[in-house]
Amino acid sequence: MTTWRLRLRPTSPWATPWHADSLFGALAWRCAEAYREEKLLEWINGFQTGAPPFLLSDALPGDWFPAPLGTAYQTRAGDKAKVPVWVRPPDFQRMLLDPGLLTPPSLSGGEKSSHADRRQASLDRATDRTDTEGGALFEVEQQILSADTGGFFSLYIRTEAPDILEALIDLLSVTGFGKKCSTGLGAFTVDGKAEPYPALDNYAGANGFVSLSHFVPARTDPTQGAWRTHVSYPKYHGSSVKHPFKGRLVQLTPGSCFHTAAQPRPWYGRGVEVARKHDEFPKAIQYGFAFAVPAILRPEA
Repeated sequence: MTTWRLRLRPTSPWATPWHADSLFGALAWRCAEAYREEKLLEWINGFQTGAPPFLLSDALPGDWFPAPLGTAYQTRAGDKAKVPVWVRPPDFQRMLLDPGLLTPPSLSGGEKSSHADRRQASLDRATDRTDTEGGALFEVEQQILSADTGGFFSLYIRTEAPDILEALIDLLSVTGFGKKCSTGLGAFTVDGKAEPYPALDNYAGANGFVSLSHFVPARTDPTQGAWRTHVSYPKYHGSSVKHPFKGRLVQLTPGSCFHTAAQPRPWYGRGVEVARKHDEFPKAIQYGFAFAVPAILRPEA
């Protein structure tokens, strides 16, 4: 599969993190609407049988990449860099070949977004007013990109041809992404067409990989490496189902890296079965695949 990059430019704050599994879920709904359920079931079958039709990274801020974990990165002042650690493309390429680079020139620590929470009022269902006993004031947690990202996300896709995914992302840009998109959050535009990004493929002598997505390891995946965990509580989209909650999911974060000994595959991880007896979609999966970038890792990584 070939790696492609799409630039997504938020035009409003967002309330749902732009993680690969959330993006997959949003695109799955668009796929069912545009190509009918048969196409979506074809996707799911490919993921379940070890032949993923495509792979998604998290939407990464600007041109930044997550530095491989397992190294105590230092700022130019000699302090320990705050996690997550981000680097620009030239340094990321160098680090994939030389994991001992402790102070890359472009190193930047911390989140690449900031809070921009907003207050909303809920209506009293009996009176349809906000100033009665049933009304309430609440906050919606939302984020905006920091200035050093250029105001866009980079979404990396591995596929033989990006046409269908491009079309579905265009459809998603019409509705917005994630929580509260019906009230204006998660609005975005797509900058141009998908462009090939071969720099993330096929490093000679690679003995491991660095993930560009949150993922859930499969039972047979390699275990020697470095990682951070993230707990999420995924849900089905909006009010499309009676029981939206899928439970709790432990994921490994972007930057997690593992030794594979041999040349790494384009992906690791798995699709997590989330269906329960009362679920309306018994074949649904939660996307848990690693967008694996080949790397040369030291034994202690």
